[in-house]
Amino acid sequence: MLSWLMFLATGLGPYYGQSVHFRHKAPEKIPYAMNRYLREAERHYEVLDTHLEGCEYSVGDEYSIADISAWGWIDKASA
Repeated sequence: MLSWLMFLATGLGPYYGQSVHFRHKAPEKIPYAMNRYLREAERHYEVLDTHLEGCEYSVGDEYSIADISAWGWIDKASA
């Protein structure tokens, strides 16, 4: 469980946040930064999708804090 919480907190969260910033809020458009963070966010989503394939929960057989933590990022995947 700790591994998945760290994956979300230190991987998906920061990369997704930087991706949104460089694509939508940065005062100047920097293609390298836009592409780098978008691709890293996509790669993290691919890891999460692969892990969740065929699973009802993120970790084990019960709803856990890992599922709650992932929801905020799963809900934002289309932004």
